[in-house]
Amino acid sequence: MKAEYKDDIPHGVSTWYNEYETKTSEVNFMNGKKEGIQSFWNGNGILIKEEVYENGELIETR
Repeated sequence: MKAEYKDDIPHGVSTWYNEYETKTSEVNFMNGKKEGIQSFWNGNGILIKEEVYENGELIETR
């Protein structure tokens, strides 16, 4: 996982990778809370799901 922090709190883009260094998920954090779209990919790099967050709350899954 690669993440950006501000004062030890997630703030900015966080990206998760599998054991083969393929990106599996990415989301933006604002002051420790998810904000915007979190995307999920399978091991072949195909988008499989998106979750929409507002102020840390899940409001929609696509």
